[in-house]
Amino acid sequence: MRKINQEYRRDIFDTLPKGHCNHKNIAVRQEWNSLSKHQRADYLRAVKCLRSKPSVRRGETLAKNRFDDFILAHVDQTLSIHFSGLLLPWHRYFVWLYEKALREECGYQGYQPYWDWSKYVADNQTSTIFDGSRYSFSGNGEEVPHGTINLTVAGGAPPVSFIQRPAGTGGGCLQGGPFDNFQIHIHANNKGAGSRPKITSRPRCLTRDFYFPILAERNSYKNVSDLILNYHDIHSFYGMVDNPPIGIHSGGHGYIGGENLNQFTSVSDPAFYLHHGALDRVWAIWQSRDPATRQNALSGTLTWGNCMYYLRTVPSPVWLMQMAPTDPPSPNATVYDTMFVEDVGPDRPIGDVMSTTDGPLCYVYE
Repeated sequence: MRKINQEYRRDIFDTLPKGHCNHKNIAVRQEWNSLSKHQRADYLRAVKCLRSKPSVRRGETLAKNRFDDFILAHVDQTLSIHFSGLLLPWHRYFVWLYEKALREECGYQGYQPYWDWSKYVADNQTSTIFDGSRYSFSGNGEEVPHGTINLTVAGGAPPVSFIQRPAGTGGGCLQGGPFDNFQIHIHANNKGAGSRPKITSRPRCLTRDFYFPILAERNSYKNVSDLILNYHDIHSFYGMVDNPPIGIHSGGHGYIGGENLNQFTSVSDPAFYLHHGALDRVWAIWQSRDPATRQNALSGTLTWGNCMYYLRTVPSPVWLMQMAPTDPPSPNATVYDTMFVEDVGPDRPIGDVMSTTDGPLCYVYE
């Protein structure tokens, strides 16, 4: 993986476009463990700052603060941005907008860090992300006896995505660290095919329920490098983002558990942005290996689950995901289709964010 990353950085710097993004101003996104304690503290301060800033959403809103604006943007778009051609580009843009808000509205001096899952699949106790220290994202939830998690997320047409995951080692509120007893309130569910999510305020604590086997199964260096090197077209690459034998996206959310298992409100956890930074990094590296073919390649439609590349039942000893067949079909996503992000930034065509060094974007991963 080290060699793959070196080749990626070489390719990016060798092919920087002429324009606003150049060797002098390109942002470098680092892995959380590579940041100094001062840099980690600055990032965590900025996250808390967003929670103290007023919402800018127009009209009636459940948002209590700027952090909630991002939660609601994700909730409102959930039925379009998952299991669709929007998953990778929409979240790339969304994380960049979050980074922009941290920097411009809360004075954060760095750039969006990411979580290198593979570093910790052998020994997660070495992770400075979840070690519970003052420089972390807190740790696991309080240990609460519970059984298998069964979660139904109804969305799009057809109406159901069903997730089943064994009980983890937590299940309760966060304890210790910067997000001790972190409070959230936005709740969403969906009752039928094609219906909009019902969004309500339901005050509660943020929960986590670490389940290490899924991280080990999905997010190893072997799996990440296999995904980058051996899936040569966007359809096969994209199909393995959530599905075994790889499934790095579902692996990260599935490991953290708790609120992270809810496809609407997983964004309530501040660690969400590190996980999606990591997913974006893998996609960016994959794109860099054949930019002529891959930079503007998209797979899937604009409809939840309306994509043949997702398995209907995902077989795994540590994770079960079932999706009903999709009907009717919808058009394939194109670079001209619009990404809607509510009040966290301007809506943009997908094509604006297909490169991390062009359009509004200018960053590389370390």
